[in-house]
Amino acid sequence: LLWQQLAEAQTLTTSFGIVRHTEGELLELLGTPVETLPRILLYANGDEDPIVYSGIVTFEAISSYLEESVSGGEVCMDLRNRLDLALISQEAARDECDKVLKAAEAAAGERERAHGEEVRGLRDVIASLKKQLRDACAGAGEELRGVRMDTERKFAEAAAINEGLKQQLHAERAATRQAVQEAVIRIEADHRLERSEWEERLQGSQEIEEQLAASEKVVKSCERAVLRAASAVHVTLVRSARENERM
Repeated sequence: LLWQQLAEAQTLTTSFGIVRHTEGELLELLGTPVETLPRILLYANGDEDPIVYSGIVTFEAISSYLEESVSGGEVCMDLRNRLDLALISQEAARDECDKVLKAAEAAAGERERAHGEEVRGLRDVIASLKKQLRDACAGAGEELRGVRMDTERKFAEAAAINEGLKQQLHAERAATRQAVQEAVIRIEADHRLERSEWEERLQGSQEIEEQLAASEKVVKSCERAVLRAASAVHVTLVRSARENERM
């Protein structure tokens, strides 16, 4: 039921899969022995090596972890793991101290009925243990605050890097757009120049064709004139020959 709730809540950013303890081959492939179950593995951005979730197994804790992992990336995941480990260490220390305290109080109550002096000594021990518990909790709190401050600093650095990358991307886009516009202008200018040269050549070709056509007309006129002159000469020669025969 917990995994179904998580899958429904995080369906836009995270895909979920469940491997049961009976699937030995798949567990071996994931490097997860049966004795370590239950275990939560997170594969970020297609990485082959998973990140082992070590926090509290509740809907709120896992949802918060997944949301911060998606928004903050590996840096956030590492800091969150450290924060979870610190919280677990703190809880373990409290549990251990509570166990010791309860055991001490139980022993004190048992001995109080038999030995008054030992009871007073045990009370001193209890007081010391309580002080140690307070000191341990205070130390864990300091460590937790340090982790939180480190996390906030990392987030600020990541935000600054992201802003710098955005500005660089805008600058590169503007430069690329300018280069493309200049290239288009050069290509259009070259195209106009080539078209102008082509039109000039076409016009020259048309003029040459017109001159050739005029020359052909002149040649044909000359040929007709030569033919007429030759015909006239032939007629003259024929007449002259006939007159000579008559004489």
